[in-house]
Amino acid sequence: MKDNNWGLFKVEPQETGKPSKKPFCITDKTVKGVKDAFTHSLDEALAALTDGFELGYIPREGSQYVGIDMDNALFDDVELPWADELLGDSSCPYAATSSGLGLRVLMPRGEGDTELGGAGERNDVGFFATDSRGFTVPRALFADIQNGELVRDTALRDRVIARRGIANEKPHNHEDFLAKWDGHWFPHLNDQKACVEDMLSYSYH
Repeated sequence: MKDNNWGLFKVEPQETGKPSKKPFCITDKTVKGVKDAFTHSLDEALAALTDGFELGYIPREGSQYVGIDMDNALFDDVELPWADELLGDSSCPYAATSSGLGLRVLMPRGEGDTELGGAGERNDVGFFATDSRGFTVPRALFADIQNGELVRDTALRDRVIARRGIANEKPHNHEDFLAKWDGHWFPHLNDQKACVEDMLSYSYH
């Protein structure tokens, strides 16, 4: 299967201490959007990988792989209880991200992934299965990828989706907006609520 969804992230230090990671086009050596930069094979991306860069992947529809992100899952290189429980007895290879605090899982794409994937993260987890977001791939996973040892675990995906909850859910109409306001927003904003409700009523009726 031809999988031209690989590329590189250029890693640059920032004053905050957390480095920025920008999609980098291998062919013309410039920073670009992830959709334009990540169009290479794994071999091409690995051949261009040098210090100051990280391997990246974008899980376009029909891509070979999808990704799971677990932030704040490690402390002193030990998995925190919530992360250990989430991983359970999964046989999926996983590795620490460059921050030393997160974990990354890369697995073969399966049925239903596109509908469940997205750029949103919540409760320290994300499931990436669309072209809305690219992600880094730790060096510790390189051998598993090259040797074809990545495995599918739909149960793990479902546990991640359950923990993420409604991260990608947005109000799509008047009724959804009211339900989300009443369930999540503050009562003292009722004047603003009335204004937005009027606008939505005008737009949807």
